[in-house]
Amino acid sequence: MNKLNIAIIHKKYRPDGGAERFAARTFAALAQQGLQLTLVTRRGEISDNYQLIQCNPFFIGRLWRDWGFERAVCQTLINDHFDLVQSHERIPCCHVYRAGDGVHQEWLRQRKRTLGKFRRLLLDWSPYHRYVNRADQRMFQSPSLKAVICNSKMVRDEMMDYFNPPPELLHVIYSGVDTQSFHPNLKNHRDSVRRRHLLNRS
Repeated sequence: MNKLNIAIIHKKYRPDGGAERFAARTFAALAQQGLQLTLVTRRGEISDNYQLIQCNPFFIGRLWRDWGFERAVCQTLINDHFDLVQSHERIPCCHVYRAGDGVHQEWLRQRKRTLGKFRRLLLDWSPYHRYVNRADQRMFQSPSLKAVICNSKMVRDEMMDYFNPPPELLHVIYSGVDTQSFHPNLKNHRDSVRRRHLLNRS
């Protein structure tokens, strides 16, 4: 029986970032199941848990950077067969998208609430933000997309409002919590640490 061949796309991967730690735990869990895993990234670290494909085309500026990475990844996926492609980036050639950044149009709407008229116009006419908005739309229009992982009900509802996808496409899966690092019993050390560092309670 052949191993399931899975690609995970992450633009810049290092194990100490928030989304990166999520991906690292995913790799570790899937590797234990004996699956064949590949990390597709611009820059990444070698690991026993996965093979590494680097897509790092030359770029100047963030628009060229993101567009070039998207183009290089989709071309790579044409040449390499994967049973499942899961992406942390807005890429139309993925099967599963984890929406860690939410909906960009909604982010822009909230951002403009704190800006003056001139800066709001700059956001509206920004080639980069217009590209990201189109990337969201193209991904939801792609026949390749089979599921979207939303890390909150708010993100799911925003996606319904902006893109009106089939409801069964969206799945709310909350980010996990490391109960060893964030355990109530750790409060027992608070007073001793504050005294050691001469911190007041005020």
